[in-house]
Amino acid sequence: MDKPEPVYQVGQTVRVVPGQPNHTSRRGTIREIIWHHKDQCFHYYIAEAGKRVSKRYKAEDLAADDVEPLAPNT
Repeated sequence: MDKPEPVYQVGQTVRVVPGQPNHTSRRGTIREIIWHHKDQCFHYYIAEAGKRVSKRYKAEDLAADDVEPLAPNT
């Protein structure tokens, strides 16, 4: 079976859609995309304010966002 194209791309700004599996509101950029063979879908990892978020998200957990995320503290 061929994999579909991912909904989001690395570097794209997204926000986490609040709901049952997502209790924390987040906004960041896609940092990594992996194919989950068992679920047959892509999982996305994000970075928020320059810090890696360890939780993985499915496409339906995210929404494209035009607002630039916060820059990391320097």
